[in-house]
Amino acid sequence: MQDVTSEIQRVINYSDFHVFISGLISDSGPRFKNIIDESENYKDIREQITEHIQKDFANIEERTKSYKNCRDIHQFDQTFSFEDFKAKSNHDLEEVKKQFDQL
Repeated sequence: MQDVTSEIQRVINYSDFHVFISGLISDSGPRFKNIIDESENYKDIREQITEHIQKDFANIEERTKSYKNCRDIHQFDQTFSFEDFKAKSNHDLEEVKKQFDQL
């Protein structure tokens, strides 16, 4: 938005308006972008938005950590087939224990 507004021509730069404003104002005043940048409201709101975004990303990072712990469980659940497990005839006790631990 600031980039767009910095490109906006001021009224005094349009030759069609010179007859109306001649002698009333000069081109030495601040540009629109400068007026916005210096606004206390703008600074406060920008800071609040930045804080909100940073908190959101921190929250996402925390949630991602907790979901990573579930990834292995989900992957095992998607790939384990009890029917295939039963079809194998020679399970030793250690293999059965390992499968139950994973379950």
